Amino acid sequence: MANEEKKVNNMITPSVTVLSQNNRYNRYTLAIAVAKCAREATNEYQRQRAEAERLIERHETDRPAYQLVEPRFRDERAVRIGIDKILNGEYVIDDSALSNKDLDRIDD
Repeated sequence: MANEEKKVNNMITPSVTVLSQNNRYNRYTLAIAVAKCAREATNEYQRQRAEAERLIERHETDRPAYQLVEPRFRDERAVRIGIDKILNGEYVIDDSALSNKDLDRIDD
């Protein structure tokens, strides 16, 4: 029973259908959007980590570096943060940036 629960928890949620707003966007568009969000999350983690190391180097804090980084960036994977941002509406896919030519090529 515990293994079955564990398998369910490992599934990717939300589904592609939910994330794509009922198939408004194709998988390629979603992959690009999630990757961009993940890159932003990674950049923010690196910025916060560098700031924490600077504070430690200057002896301005006695806390370890990992405690100075926001838990969201420290504990969650960047892709999970990207998915959550799209799902919560923090990151919006710009329809005007998608050309019909690109979409036609992808659907083939």
